[in-house]
Amino acid sequence: MSTAICLFHKDENAYLPEWLDHHRRLGVRHFYIYDNGSATSPSGGSDVTVVDFAHDQQIGKQMRAYAHCHTTYRRLHRWIGFLDTDEFVVGDLLGLLARLRRGWFSPVRQVCLSTRLYGSNGLETRAARQFGSYGNHWMANDHVKSFVHCGLPMAGTPGNPHFFSCLGTSIDARGNARTDAIGPHVDGPVVVDHYYTRSREEWAEKCDRGRGDGAGQRTLAEFDRMNEIITAHARKRGTAG
Repeated sequence: MSTAICLFHKDENAYLPEWLDHHRRLGVRHFYIYDNGSATSPSGGSDVTVVDFAHDQQIGKQMRAYAHCHTTYRRLHRWIGFLDTDEFVVGDLLGLLARLRRGWFSPVRQVCLSTRLYGSNGLETRAARQFGSYGNHWMANDHVKSFVHCGLPMAGTPGNPHFFSCLGTSIDARGNARTDAIGPHVDGPVVVDHYYTRSREEWAEKCDRGRGDGAGQRTLAEFDRMNEIITAHARKRGTAG
């Protein structure tokens, strides 16, 4: 039984090759791309299943896409994780899931990975790659991204895209119990690097594109505010570039 990742996606095809290759190298064996009405649909493949989800136009559709993915494909995998194209798992993902699970009948149903929120580090235009292009310009984030075990269904449609209602125990990367999407940051042994702002150019494109879940609108002021906050945190660690 393998590990898969579900991606809710719109008009980010250019980011997919790097993102897919990175997680393939970690041992992820299949990807489910739920496409939210891209101008050009992403390409499928032997390890990529594209699901057209543009018909759902109501707020909360990302969570419904995630629930659909787990319900439809869970019998094909041991774990399904839920990430975005600007999020990269760092560390021995499969080893961690195996250690924390400890057998098929373990009560552990969800492993919650802490995130490191990266700023642009002064980039005005798109970098050649996302992973590793922003130095140490990050801050610890209290939100998690989760991998859900497939032995049992989810307990209903999730209320947010970070933490899911599961019929069992949820833990962080060090085995501590988690009860919510927000909590103490655990920087290791496996984390998610979230390249939140990328560059000013890319953030402007994101503003034009609108939120994939249909809620709210991003602004360039948010880009500047987030970079100021992240820079301040990086300086406290002595790593700001």
